Amino acid sequence: YTLVATNAFGSTTSTPITLSVTPVAQTIDFPSLPDVPFTRTPLTLAASATSGLPVSFAYVSGPATLAGNALTLTGTGLVTVRATQPGDADYTAAPSVERSFTVLPNFAAWQNTRFSAEQLVQPATIAPDAVLTADGLANLLKYALGLDPQVAATAGLPAIGSEDGTWTFTYTRPDSVTDVIYAVEVSEDLTFWTSAGVEHFLLTSGGGTQTWRARYTPAASGRLFFRLKVSL
Repeated sequence: YTLVATNAFGSTTSTPITLSVTPVAQTIDFPSLPDVPFTRTPLTLAASATSGLPVSFAYVSGPATLAGNALTLTGTGLVTVRATQPGDADYTAAPSVERSFTVLPNFAAWQNTRFSAEQLVQPATIAPDAVLTADGLANLLKYALGLDPQVAATAGLPAIGSEDGTWTFTYTRPDSVTDVIYAVEVSEDLTFWTSAGVEHFLLTSGGGTQTWRARYTPAASGRLFFRLKVSL
């Protein structure tokens, strides 16, 4: 631009001036992402830039897909996403920020891997209490025991035994199942069930599987029934 100076006598002087404007630096505020249990509901990413310009997100790695700021989980494991702001005439590009978090296994993740896309939109098919095969075992019980919900179980089922007058109930379950509460109960008439007096303990662990055993000594000889009760 040109600077024009006028003195007290009315004479003027014109001087060309060059002004260099440097864009301002900016940064991104992208808070850490906590670990989350698997969900089929998309997660909404949020970040801001000190410039006030909009922040964009990019998928980096892991079991997820990204559309805009909506992150859809596709499995369990480590997910990494990146926040960017390219800048404009007034601001330089912001340093990108990456965040990672772990998608934790749960019953919903198991449903996602065991059922087809068509079945996943059928609540009656994937419900915890739904029974899909002739073995009579509900989805939640098969999840708790590491069984296939769509195949009648012929192995991997609990077994009953006895040791010197003490009845035993032994079953296996996957290490990865951490959102289920397991309880072993006994009954003499299939009407009243109780866990009182039942010793329930971890027997062995290895190869991704735990073997658990329950022991119960009845007060008198007679019929005795065991059941495995599981809940989320």
